[in-house]
Amino acid sequence: MKKRQFVGAILTILFLMYLGLGIITFQQGRALHNSAQKISNNRTLMGTAAFTDYYKEFAYALHEFSSSVGNPLLAPVFFLLGSPGTFTHSRTIATSADQIAQDLLGAVESAQPRSSGQPGINLDLLAQSAPSLTNSQQEIYSLLHNLQNLHLHGILLPFDSRLDSIRKSAHSALIVSKKLLPLLPAAHSLLGSDSPRTYFVAFQNPAEARGTGGIIGAYALLNINKGHITVARVGSNAELVSQETLPIDMPEDFLSLYGVDPAIWQNSNMSPHFPNAAKIWLALWEIQSGEKLDGVITLDPFVLKQYLQVSGPLTVGNQVITSKNLISETLSREYIRYANDNNARKLFLVTLLKTTLERLTSQPLPPSDFLALVEKPLRESRIYLYSAHPTEQSAIHQSTISGSMDSSRDNTYRLVINNLAGNKMEYYLARKISVKSIQCGKKPITQVDYILENTVSATAKLPPYVNGRLDLLKNNGYGNSTKIEAFLYGPVGSKITGALNMTTRKAVSLKASENKHPVLISILELKPKASIHIRAQFTGGVGPLAHITQPLVRPAVLSITDKCAR
Repeated sequence: MKKRQFVGAILTILFLMYLGLGIITFQQGRALHNSAQKISNNRTLMGTAAFTDYYKEFAYALHEFSSSVGNPLLAPVFFLLGSPGTFTHSRTIATSADQIAQDLLGAVESAQPRSSGQPGINLDLLAQSAPSLTNSQQEIYSLLHNLQNLHLHGILLPFDSRLDSIRKSAHSALIVSKKLLPLLPAAHSLLGSDSPRTYFVAFQNPAEARGTGGIIGAYALLNINKGHITVARVGSNAELVSQETLPIDMPEDFLSLYGVDPAIWQNSNMSPHFPNAAKIWLALWEIQSGEKLDGVITLDPFVLKQYLQVSGPLTVGNQVITSKNLISETLSREYIRYANDNNARKLFLVTLLKTTLERLTSQPLPPSDFLALVEKPLRESRIYLYSAHPTEQSAIHQSTISGSMDSSRDNTYRLVINNLAGNKMEYYLARKISVKSIQCGKKPITQVDYILENTVSATAKLPPYVNGRLDLLKNNGYGNSTKIEAFLYGPVGSKITGALNMTTRKAVSLKASENKHPVLISILELKPKASIHIRAQFTGGVGPLAHITQPLVRPAVLSITDKCAR
């Protein structure tokens, strides 16, 4: 009897202890939620002392909650609920979150609100925050990775769907963090802390494909001085003066692939290696204007679409442009509306870019909207950055925002389309890409298939500016056909062992190299409502299979099957 009473007493104590821990954890979780809600509800106060206090409160709440979740005494509770994996995962998250909370506290404690009241980037806050955030990069990646993969199991499984928004936000934040955190060491100078900066903004049109995305359709100059951003100039590509020869020396492999065509502004970005295009554009601008710029930024209509999604519609002339109609208006309907007035069409594009940039630089977005703005364009490689200053470019090169072709050994493939017809038919181009391992071991073989389809019909009435065939001197088009050059890049150190046009059953034998990457070249005539299938095999890739997708109009359908991954 006494033994039962003793055991009962122990179980009662344990129950009360776990109940207490559970209540404390719940209360701290609620406090964390409330502090996060304050930040969300008071975004208009960003840059004030009150907003800084909200961040302090959030950091303390994160620290307290992570300490509770990581408490090893909770392990038996998770085990009894049939969810020991959830505890392990939660404890890992708690450890990372606690470290980041400490870093956040240190950064926020020393932060001073911006005194000028002007929109811009607070360089004092950036300088104070950058070191701790830079040192915490791996912890941040670890935390976000764990959060995006956090699932409830056992008896908690019915509540798992409630974590969907957390997983989605963590996934977005992880993408943005990996793109932007490597830039922190150079961010201060990039934003004009020491001297004013001027950047060339290339607005690309993916309806006419180029290596980095699309032909340059318009441009802007952005001035940045001590974090304050202003739009200095916006113009159309008609203002850009091309040269007959390349303005700078380029590598032999570049010259053998592209010749002197990149001396023309609209062809400077035929290579997918963005620093090549940026250097040529900066040199061309210096010849034209005598002005030495500090770097290049790329945007395209999809970036503007994402901005309007978070900031609301714009009025351009007498047209209301929204996130829903921006792509069709800029890449399709404008060619119909201004079929007989190309200057008016270019003015529309310039006005759209100018209006968007002026709103963006005068009305900065709160942090939550900033994440919604940049995540998708960064993920789709629609924003690239290049600095003419070597130290800064070295930091940028650590991120894929550099648009650089990596020279290290890996197993990454890339399909790149360049328009050869001088038209805008990539608006109708569909792509299916398959990358799969067909042999593992010491001599692994990877097979890459791609299918390109011209989705428009022969009877569709398209404006000459859209379907013209300048390569055939047929300005009014040739039955809605088009001509493209497809470059399939393999990994550094790999070899193309065979290639076949599966549509014609003929071998594809044209090969080259760029930046140590082997390149399979196919020059293809795409008839309306027709497709072409190319298959190639590579050997020599190292590591997990991957593919870098060119940012065009229609999203590519990509499948990767890696049976050699471990």
